[in-house]
Amino acid sequence: PSLSLSTEQHTAKEIDSICRGQFGVGYLITQPVHVADTAAHPLYKWLADGQANGAGTIQVKKDFQKILFDKDGEIMGVYAPGVDPLDSTIHKAILGLN
Repeated sequence: PSLSLSTEQHTAKEIDSICRGQFGVGYLITQPVHVADTAAHPLYKWLADGQANGAGTIQVKKDFQKILFDKDGEIMGVYAPGVDPLDSTIHKAILGLN
């Protein structure tokens, strides 16, 4: 959940309840954080700093954008919000087939 995209209107508790109740989510839901500008969470500041992360500037512009990391924390790929998490491109990247 993001506090920067002007889309989140719920508390952390409400977000957790919606994700679990309506979507059957069973994994940890993070607290809403800022993803842009000077208030950005440190992870998003690092993603936006292409020199620091070695993969180029990554700006979160919409909800459900996906960023895939390898076991060493290196960025493997960035996927648009419309890409299904079960898409074969993501699956192949996880398996190291790309």
